[in-house]
Amino acid sequence: MQNVKPKRSIRWKLAAAFIAVACFVAAFVGTAIAIHFETVERAAQLEAEHVAELIADAAIENNGVARGLQQYVARLNSLRKRDVTIVDAGKKGLADANAEEIGKKYVADLGNEVGKTIRDGKTRTFIEKNDLHPYGTHQIVVPLRQSASDLSKPAIGAVILEYTSIREELLAVEREVLYLIAATGIVVVLLVTSFGLGIATRIAQPLRNLKSSVERIAAEDYEARVAVTSHDEIGLLGSAFNKMAEDLSVAAQRTEYLAYYDSLTTLPNRSMFSKLLNQAIRLARRDGKQLAVLFVDLDRFKYINDTLGHEAGDLLLQEVAKRLQACLRESDTVARLGGDEFVILVPAVHDVADVEVVAHKILAATGRSFVALGQEFRVTASIGISTYPNDGDDEQSLMKNADIAMYQAKEDGKNHFQFYSARINTNSFERLALESSLRRALEHGEFQLHYQPRIEARKGGIVGMEALLRWQHPELGMVAPTKFISIAEETGLIVSIGKWVLKTACTQNVAWQKMGLPHLNIAVNLSRRQFSDEGLLRDVTSILVETAMSADLLELEITESTLMHDVDKAIRTLKAFRDMGVRLAIDNFGTGYSSLSNLTQFPIDTIKIDGSLIHDLSNQTQNGGIAEAIIAMGRNLSLTVVAECVETKAQADFLREHACDEFQGFYFSKAVTAGTFAELLEAQTTAVAEA
Repeated sequence: MQNVKPKRSIRWKLAAAFIAVACFVAAFVGTAIAIHFETVERAAQLEAEHVAELIADAAIENNGVARGLQQYVARLNSLRKRDVTIVDAGKKGLADANAEEIGKKYVADLGNEVGKTIRDGKTRTFIEKNDLHPYGTHQIVVPLRQSASDLSKPAIGAVILEYTSIREELLAVEREVLYLIAATGIVVVLLVTSFGLGIATRIAQPLRNLKSSVERIAAEDYEARVAVTSHDEIGLLGSAFNKMAEDLSVAAQRTEYLAYYDSLTTLPNRSMFSKLLNQAIRLARRDGKQLAVLFVDLDRFKYINDTLGHEAGDLLLQEVAKRLQACLRESDTVARLGGDEFVILVPAVHDVADVEVVAHKILAATGRSFVALGQEFRVTASIGISTYPNDGDDEQSLMKNADIAMYQAKEDGKNHFQFYSARINTNSFERLALESSLRRALEHGEFQLHYQPRIEARKGGIVGMEALLRWQHPELGMVAPTKFISIAEETGLIVSIGKWVLKTACTQNVAWQKMGLPHLNIAVNLSRRQFSDEGLLRDVTSILVETAMSADLLELEITESTLMHDVDKAIRTLKAFRDMGVRLAIDNFGTGYSSLSNLTQFPIDTIKIDGSLIHDLSNQTQNGGIAEAIIAMGRNLSLTVVAECVETKAQADFLREHACDEFQGFYFSKAVTAGTFAELLEAQTTAVAEA
């Protein structure tokens, strides 16, 4: 009989099978741990990206002032142990947790990730290795843009954040879970190997179920679970798997939260709102219904944020979020886009009146006073509204048109809502055209100055003048300052235009003096952007020297709100001007938020009563009482009080009766050209000589 080589025993086969199963379980545990690590790593990157973008927004709000950036970065490092570097477009350090690195070029990214991010605006991560960090630190770099709301503008630098600590913090939270998964995996492998022969039949089906669930987890279906039908090893494995799946689900939910919700207000963010809006559009298209998008932007938020600090600003945003939610139905959605911008989705709109009701509720809710850090203050909101399908049939059109309408609401005076229309869109294109033309206007000599007399109240003679900017557009004719000054402010062109105004006014005043006309004071307005410009003192000094005009004949007018923007810096700047001999005036006084105690801090010579208070003057009106109080306060402080926009004899008589020093307005003369103003001065000089 032929010898037949005995087949391998069933014991060996079962042992091999369970060894294979054990290997599979080990691989499963390794895969689970790897997935867990990957989830934690992604969460750390998202959290780091969020922190870095907040720092970039803060850098934008600091207007790129290096000192302010360094203080912010140093404070962040001190309080939160965050190692942050902010560089300009050339990778030169603007601010750094290590102050010694300021001004040096950032070279720690061997792959030039920082330079790539500055060029294409994409967020990147990299490992930095140097002498201080031989094992490497995790870094994330986000672009630093000129404007947080306009992503089309090129980056002007980058924010580099070391997120090793964030990563370690997340790993520390999850380490116990990882240990449990690993330990459970080891135990299960040993149990399967030791006792598998006796329970081969019983474990076959559960293992198949487990394998299927592992595949679902690998496919990122973190809701996968296995049925636990026993308390033996397989049951323990199933429980451990379910615990791991539950932990992975929580981590995935946390990752999704970071990706789709705003961490400050807990509202949906831009990404989540985009999903919800597109879903609502599909439903509205299917059902033939309308929906509305409301773009909400807070008025004066930056002023409050800069004056009271970011903590107060954050508290304000959280309270606004609560008030907005209280204004809406359960089916409506409010999201925070970033900064002080919110957007609201109102689905299933039956009539425009429904949207108006919501808008009125929002205005009323935001208009109520807020209290933060012991300070009471008020803000208002400007709301732009677009509707589907009238104003667009996709997300991009509806969001863009609501944004356009919101800016129109701001231009119309703020604190109200505006529906999108073709007229508004035309205005937006006109604004873009004006901005383009404005960039060439100074070079092409299209600007000119007009001069409005300041009249001495008692004798009625001209005692000074204010230089007012006019733009003679080659195609549009004379463009009102209200249409282009705000654009010049936003684009930064106001600084160069302001220097031209100052030099032209001083040159003209000296020319009048050489003609033998009286040596009169000339007033020039400074915008907030000009007043905060680091080169302002140098520019004024050089212009006075170049034009040979006496400093005491120049009066610089600064608005009340500009001075209150940064009181300490304003006082230093004003004192520097006072030391030069330049006169100083607070323009538009009476409508801002400064107090008498603040007013006495400023080394000023003149206060100009805002024209809105002059419009309705009588002893029986609130305006009359305010004007009278301002005049009395000015006299007590030995200040010259000038009333703007005096247009009637009744207004002039009231102001004379209450001892106002000077007038300015159409009742006496509108702003005129330099030649006409010279004629006015010559006529006055002749009249005085004849008298």
